[in-house]
Amino acid sequence: MLRPRHFNQILEAADGTADMTTINEAVLRSQAKAVYSIDNIGHFGLALRNYAHFTSPIRRYADLLVHRALNDVAASTSQPKDGLGGITADQMAKICTHISETEANAAAAERRTIDRFAAACLKPDSARS
Repeated sequence: MLRPRHFNQILEAADGTADMTTINEAVLRSQAKAVYSIDNIGHFGLALRNYAHFTSPIRRYADLLVHRALNDVAASTSQPKDGLGGITADQMAKICTHISETEANAAAAERRTIDRFAAACLKPDSARS
């Protein structure tokens, strides 16, 4: 079974070599894209069984949901039965799916934009005007 330490061993072996950048990129691209879930699915790259990702709630809706959930848990005297912050577990699962899909769509749009820009830069000068 492939474990995070295997990737670390590959990266350590490549460190300082001429191929380091290429190998690092290959390792990053070989890993599955993260998805949002109401289940604790951990973090493969960090080798953590328990993991919740959040940065700044002004940047990403998923982060805002985690902040709200943490606030609800901190303010509550009992364990919520279903969902957090007035959002049911079923609603949260749908939100997670939607966020994962829109993030994938945004990444695909970014790649297409970069490809088009690169193609435009490679056109002969007469074709650009």
